[in-house]
Amino acid sequence: MSRDTRYVVLGNGAAGNAAAERLRQNDSESWVTLVAAERHPHYSRVALPRYVRGQIAEEKVMMRKFEDYHRLGINLLSGVAATSVDPSRKMVTCADGSILPYDKLLIATGGRPKPSTWQVSDAPRSSLVFHTIEDARRIIKASESARQVLVVGGGFIGYELAECIAHRKTAKVVWMMRGPWFLHNVLDASAGLICNILAAEAGIDIITGDSIQSVTANSTGFHVTTAGARRMDVDVIAQGIGIDYYTEPALSAGLNGEPGIRTDSRLRTRIPDIYAAGDIALFENEETGRLTQMGSWESAMAQGRLAADNMAGGDEPFQDVPTYTTSLFGSSLAVLGDTTRDGPDLRVLTVRSGDRGYRRFHFRKDRLVGAVLIGSPKGRKRLIEMIKEGTPVTPDPQAMPEFAVA
Repeated sequence: MSRDTRYVVLGNGAAGNAAAERLRQNDSESWVTLVAAERHPHYSRVALPRYVRGQIAEEKVMMRKFEDYHRLGINLLSGVAATSVDPSRKMVTCADGSILPYDKLLIATGGRPKPSTWQVSDAPRSSLVFHTIEDARRIIKASESARQVLVVGGGFIGYELAECIAHRKTAKVVWMMRGPWFLHNVLDASAGLICNILAAEAGIDIITGDSIQSVTANSTGFHVTTAGARRMDVDVIAQGIGIDYYTEPALSAGLNGEPGIRTDSRLRTRIPDIYAAGDIALFENEETGRLTQMGSWESAMAQGRLAADNMAGGDEPFQDVPTYTTSLFGSSLAVLGDTTRDGPDLRVLTVRSGDRGYRRFHFRKDRLVGAVLIGSPKGRKRLIEMIKEGTPVTPDPQAMPEFAVA
C-alpha cells in the first residue's frame, strides 16, 4: 500500500484495537483512524469479572492510555459512533457529523446487550447489564447496598454476573434461566448438574425453566412475577440474556446483518475493500465448511490482526480453534472447538471423576474436533493443538492422558 492509504477501523474492542495496531506495525506511513463509540481507551472486557469481584483495581482493566494512540500514530476518535457507510464514495459518517474517507475499512463494532424482554411498570430504574466498564461500576455500586439480586440469563454473561456478585458476599443471589441448566446448548445434563452443585456451594439459588413475566417497582427495588407463577421481591435485577450485534453501519452499506456480517475465509465482505472481524464476523470456516462466529477475546484479537494483514495486501484465511475459558464457582470451565452434539460421523467420549470432574470429547471419525472440560484444565493446550493438527487420535483415556480427568 502507498503512504497515502487511508485505513478506517470501526470499533476499539479486541478486534478493532488489534487491527489498528497491526496496520501501524505493518505500515508506518499510511493513515490509520480508529472510531470508538466508548469514551475510554482500549480496555480488557475479560478482566471485568475480576474487577467486579474486587480482585483487581480498575486501572488494571485498562490496556491503553490516550497518549498511546498518539505515540503509535493512530488517530483515535473517542466517544464517537459510526452511523453509516457509503461504499460507492468510500466514506464513513459518524454521529458527530464527521465524515471519514477510506481506502480500506474494517467493521469490528461487536455487540451490545439485548434489551429486556419484560416491562417495568412505573419505574425510573431498569435492570443492569454487563458489557462495559461503566456497567461494571454500576453493578459494584448496586450490589454493595442490595440484600437480594436476581440474575437473569443462562449463558456465559448470566454466569459471570451471578458468580461476580456472589463473590462480593454483600447480597444474596438468585440465578434464573429459561433452560434446564447453565449453558444447556453446550453442556449435557451431567455437566449441568456439576454446575448446579458448584453454584449451590457458592450460596446461589438457581431457578431453571422459568422467566420473568412482569416487573413492578416498589420502594426499594422490584416485585417480580415469573411465567412459572413465582413471586419475589428483589433490590436489583441484573440481566445477561445475550447480545445484539451493532450492524447499523454494515446495513447502511448494503451488507447483511443477521446474525452478523458475512465474510469469506479472509474476513472480506462481498463489498470490495470492506472487512469484518471480531464477534460480529460470520466467516467461512475452511476447516469445517460452515459459517462460523467466534465470541472469545483471543479469537477477536487474532481476527483483527489477520484482517489488518489482508487489508494491507495479504491473502490468508482465518483458522483458529474457538476457545472459551472461565472460572466456575471455584472450579473452571473450558469449551474448545466444535462441541455440537449431532451430525454425521460424530462420536462422543465422556469421562467423569467423582461429582466434579468432567471431560467430554467430540470426534469426527478419528479426529478430535472439540472438548468440554470442567475441573482441572490440565492438558488444555495439548487438546487445542490436537484439534488444530487434525491428526488421527485414539479416544482412550488409558492410552492418552489428555482424555483422562486429572
